[in-house]
Amino acid sequence: MTRIHFHPNQVFDESKHVIDVVAKEYLEKAIDNVDHLIPVEVSWGGNCLHESILLLMNNPMVTTSELRVRTIIELMTNEVYYSNRYSQFVGPLDIA
Repeated sequence: MTRIHFHPNQVFDESKHVIDVVAKEYLEKAIDNVDHLIPVEVSWGGNCLHESILLLMNNPMVTTSELRVRTIIELMTNEVYYSNRYSQFVGPLDIA
């Protein structure tokens, strides 16, 4: 599998990004200094994590489906590690 190079966006582009006002409210309640953080709205197709990563990485060659598949491959390849590390929080991984 080819490695994905991650070079995140460093600039907020008003032509591509929309501020998530709800997330901004939560962010301001969570920490004191949020001047350098801009929560960006993403479309959701069942998992906004992959949509967020895709928007941040700004790579038109990568899709959310590819990120989902790579996530599953990572979890299955290293199942013992993730099970030992996180099953106490989420329960058995095959169920989670």
